[in-house]
Amino acid sequence: MSPKKNELPDVVKPAYPAGKLDYLNIISKSFWLFFDNMGLFLGASILWFFLSLPVITCPAATAAIIFLADEISFNREVNIKDFFKAFKTYFFISTAVAIFMWFVIILALAGFSFYSSRFGIAGKLIAVTMGIMVFVNCMGMVYILPLSFRVKGVFRVMKDAITLAVCHPLFTFGVLFYLGVLFVVGVISGAGILLVTPALSAAVISRAVRELSYRYGFSPASIEEPRTLKGVFMPWKE
Repeated sequence: MSPKKNELPDVVKPAYPAGKLDYLNIISKSFWLFFDNMGLFLGASILWFFLSLPVITCPAATAAIIFLADEISFNREVNIKDFFKAFKTYFFISTAVAIFMWFVIILALAGFSFYSSRFGIAGKLIAVTMGIMVFVNCMGMVYILPLSFRVKGVFRVMKDAITLAVCHPLFTFGVLFYLGVLFVVGVISGAGILLVTPALSAAVISRAVRELSYRYGFSPASIEEPRTLKGVFMPWKE
């Protein structure tokens, strides 16, 4: 399936404000998404690793593997060729938003370092503001790549990503924390950082944004049967 952009409404108000974001449900669904498509994801993880080595291509490679997770979660047929198509299609937008976000983060860090020890109380207030900017933009990094193929325009992607981070700080921090855990476990395990961490992290990000898309009315909520490892390996006991 060829990558395509789906224009979405601006992120302003939740369509279902009373809804609750189920963080543990996202972890569970992302695991099953990876488990059910392990062969494809293992290949995509290896591709992601080598395509990310030049650094400048890392955002596009990450967007591509998240795109695969997105398509699979919506029961669309994909294969490894779609990884390369997405890499090519979203190279500019993903690279541009990543560079802009990192530029803002680095600039804010420099401002924090400069003002924290100068100009008395005024300097401290500016430094705190810069620190908040760093924190918010780091959380917004969770959303910029999946939003790259959901909305059009570099600045709109950044705006929507920051809006989601500000509106759902605990949820976003939880996702970031879990991604950090996956990274640490992958590094400790050795092969995990190459074969599992990239794809499973992509599945987590994809499911997190999809959960938010339900809340904001971007797409209808799906009804999925709960699953357990016991049901997979010992279905006769379910």
